[in-house]
Amino acid sequence: RSRIGTFEVTLTGSADGEEVAQIPCSLVVMGTPVGTFTFNGTGGKLVTVRRKCLGFGKQSLYRINVGGNGLKLTKMTVRFLSEDLNIE
Repeated sequence: RSRIGTFEVTLTGSADGEEVAQIPCSLVVMGTPVGTFTFNGTGGKLVTVRRKCLGFGKQSLYRINVGGNGLKLTKMTVRFLSEDLNIE
């Protein structure tokens, strides 16, 4: 069953460059921007970034728009949290 509500989106990846380097990633669900992730330079080490966002279910189209070069995403997971539509 597809649910509308709050989801936790987890991105794992590495970013070339120093710690001061920032690479923004926008999360778009079914054509609607729902969140922004920022990867700082990791020197090639894997890091995980989590955000809560509104979602439309596991059968929705999730798209990541990366705003710079040097990011290597290795994993994305989406987990349903609740039917509450209020994200704090």
